[in-house]
Amino acid sequence: MNRPHARLGSLLGLIALAGGCAAPLGRFEAALEEAGVARFASRDAGAVAVRASLDPGAPAGRGAVVGDRWVLTVDHVTRGQETVHVATTREAGWVAARVARRIPASPEPLALLEVDLDDGLYGLLLGFPGFEPDRHLIAGAGDPVAVLTARGRLPWTAGVLEPGDSGSPVLDAAGDLVGVVCGRRGDTGVYVALPAAGTPGARGPLLAARR
Repeated sequence: MNRPHARLGSLLGLIALAGGCAAPLGRFEAALEEAGVARFASRDAGAVAVRASLDPGAPAGRGAVVGDRWVLTVDHVTRGQETVHVATTREAGWVAARVARRIPASPEPLALLEVDLDDGLYGLLLGFPGFEPDRHLIAGAGDPVAVLTARGRLPWTAGVLEPGDSGSPVLDAAGDLVGVVCGRRGDTGVYVALPAAGTPGARGPLLAARR
């Protein structure tokens, strides 16, 4: 039995135990991650991990949840691919997402990803219904004050940025999305601001959510 099937067998066994109230919910949720099932009801609301490749050691970036199946990131995170993968944590399973469009922006384009709701064990076993409304980030227009990294919500300063933070949501004081991390230049953090409504390609769920 190969490893994915072995993990699936263990997961189904834990589901049976959980049905009999023999396994606590925390243990069941941990088993989902161990089985490679992406759990999108993440404690890291509003952000997901993004990888262009599932090869071992391939770099991962981040993305902002902007709709029921939509994720916004910076283009270099996609590494030129038309299909990438997203997950709520880097340890969780990965689900495919297509690059729906690339939006002109400065200093680099944005990439709007559409998650494949039928991909991966989560879609096959549990039926991923899309990101819940309270997981969406609303577009704002304030000054950047915080960034949602894999290490949690941190103040928006260049010193907190690390490799792998590209695509992390940048928030204003109201907690609304104002852009996504592009990188850093010396002591300055760089983010790509959300495009204006008239920007070519900037249509759909991103701007529909703008306040």
